[in-house]
Amino acid sequence: MQSKLKLSLSNVSIFIIAIMLFSSFVLAAGGSSGGIISNDGSSCKADIWTCAEWTPCDKYNSTRTRSCELTVNCQNADDPKPAEQGLCTYISEMLSQLKCNQFSKMQDRVACRLELTEEEQVEQLQLQYLPEECRPLANFDEKEECVNTYAKLQKCWKYPVGDARINCVKEEIGIKSISAAKQTCVAKEGAYKGQCMQTVNKKIYWLVKFRFYDLEKRAEELMDSGISKALIIDFVTSLEEKKLKFNEANSKEKRKKIILEVRELWKEFVKNVREDRKKNKEQ
Repeated sequence: MQSKLKLSLSNVSIFIIAIMLFSSFVLAAGGSSGGIISNDGSSCKADIWTCAEWTPCDKYNSTRTRSCELTVNCQNADDPKPAEQGLCTYISEMLSQLKCNQFSKMQDRVACRLELTEEEQVEQLQLQYLPEECRPLANFDEKEECVNTYAKLQKCWKYPVGDARINCVKEEIGIKSISAAKQTCVAKEGAYKGQCMQTVNKKIYWLVKFRFYDLEKRAEELMDSGISKALIIDFVTSLEEKKLKFNEANSKEKRKKIILEVRELWKEFVKNVREDRKKNKEQ
């Protein structure tokens, strides 16, 4: 009882001191309830500026703004107005809600994502993670298009591995038949070149990269099966790097080479998984 009383008295003392400090501030400010308060007392050391919250970062010029007002004008000071415009790094609302975005290394981001709980994965269902191939895109519109494409393709995971899943992807990216799409461009532009064919090729590249993505998902499904996490993290990271190289490739030969490299990566991964399982059984 005595200890509770001491605690209660202590709280009252703190409350009284807070009131006294607040009263002193109001009196020093002249008792005004709004606008600029003029303070010419000798104890005044600085102007007081009140600033609003920063606006969202503008994605086109990487700037943000706010408004600041002088609320206490100290006659003994001449403090400059705080900055009302500043540089910033744009991250879309969709991207800002994603986890594991704080790591600078791709392998660390992959490892973080694979450690998310089931509840966190549900929260991230729309994208599940910031696609690595979207990250280096400097053009904001291209980055948004990249992210949104990944978002649209999430519904295709409900289909089993095989034609049903791939057909879903084709439908989402708008290319049900590659040959028919190319023939449409030839009929429209008279050759296998032009804006129409560039659009078709872009969709074909997305289809190829989805197959890479599909291999990643298959590897990730082994997370709870006792397979070494390091094997899965290394494999997923390697595939993400291949997607980046695929985007940078400027010829059909280079893209074909990357596709063959991905096939070899998958074979090596399957081999390592079998060896890991065998080792686990022997232990």
